[in-house]
Amino acid sequence: MPNGEDRNWVRLCIAVNGFRARYQKWPETALLSKGLAEDIKRMFKPLDYEVVLTKLEIVEVADEGHIELVDKAGNSFKYGEERNFEPDVYACSWFGVTPDVHNHL
Repeated sequence: MPNGEDRNWVRLCIAVNGFRARYQKWPETALLSKGLAEDIKRMFKPLDYEVVLTKLEIVEVADEGHIELVDKAGNSFKYGEERNFEPDVYACSWFGVTPDVHNHL
């Protein structure tokens, strides 16, 4: 389980990887608890966060700790739902940006 400063970003990327592996396409929307969404936004410089939003719409939900990826076709993948998957392309490459916390290590 990711526990570093960027743990919520890592969790989101793991869920995106799971969605990609399961459906062979990228998700369109991330349903995230408010705290997770705010934490992820704080990790990025404003322009980098805009890049994230060009790939994935982020919608805040009431459930604490919720990370779910969905698309308009009704496909869904929740973080922690499945552990053994291998996407053909990883989320970190797809997003094309990394959290600013990595620039301070």
